[in-house]
Amino acid sequence: KLEYLRLFGTKVVGLDDRFGEFTELKTLDLSNIEGITILPAYFSKFTKLEELTLYTNGLVDASALEDLPNLKILKIIDKNVTRDNESLKKIKVKNKGISIFTLTGMVM
Repeated sequence: KLEYLRLFGTKVVGLDDRFGEFTELKTLDLSNIEGITILPAYFSKFTKLEELTLYTNGLVDASALEDLPNLKILKIIDKNVTRDNESLKKIKVKNKGISIFTLTGMVM
């Protein structure tokens, strides 16, 4: 029963489907993981996830996070993500429980 996973500073490149088996995660730190531009659909199974950190991932689609009922802290710091990113706007609108939403180093 894995609840906390921090992959910062590892040499992991991308996430394969086996990663979707960690449905008990409450905290997930994917800082500096290369090759993540679209969050896999299995992220929608992480219904217990409370905190997610994504740094420098080149994220273009985060729609898998739209319906996570327990997500309270979402940190996305990435020079390639803009305020106009439609999937991020949907997350903020649909998941009103998010108390901290950081994008490109700016609190929104």
